[in-house]
Amino acid sequence: KRAWEDFRLIQSQWTGLSQAEGCRETLLKEGVAASTTDHELQSIEATLHPNHGEFWSSTGSTEDTEECLLYAMASQSVVHFARLAFYRATYQHGDPVYPSLGVSFYVGPSPSQMHLASPVYAAEASDRLQIFPLSHTAPPGSYFAVRFHSRIQRQWEDNQFYIAVRHVSALGKALPAHTLPSLHRAICARNLQWGA
Repeated sequence: KRAWEDFRLIQSQWTGLSQAEGCRETLLKEGVAASTTDHELQSIEATLHPNHGEFWSSTGSTEDTEECLLYAMASQSVVHFARLAFYRATYQHGDPVYPSLGVSFYVGPSPSQMHLASPVYAAEASDRLQIFPLSHTAPPGSYFAVRFHSRIQRQWEDNQFYIAVRHVSALGKALPAHTLPSLHRAICARNLQWGA
């Protein structure tokens, strides 16, 4: 219990820091890909808007497999914080939440070139909105990904593990247009692919 009280205190401090730094701009434009999807109505697009009735769900698994969600950002951006909320299935017995044990975040210039931008954070087994800081050394990019580590909730009906997410957002700042040519040159000089 004390560990989760400490976790929530840290979460509130991160929330305050994100607001103090002016990181209120939601950078995600659209969902690009999900590692798995349980049903076509439970797509990655459902996570872009904090609607309690819609969510993305992985397929079920009897093994402890990871999952990943990939998003395109509206423009080249620097991401400072990530927010996410897992989904609570109130229509199922016991109102279960389908979280992962941990989460990590990636940023990159293209879907094939993503760079780790955070440690693996512990995630709370709750449907409340959680916030996580990204490394100050994370590169700017056009794409943002969330990796979910370790499934912990079984669905009663089929006894398989799932992860379900109702909201994901990235907070930070879009790069000014006049900085993009120099960023383009720097990326190309390192043989990286410039994202659209």
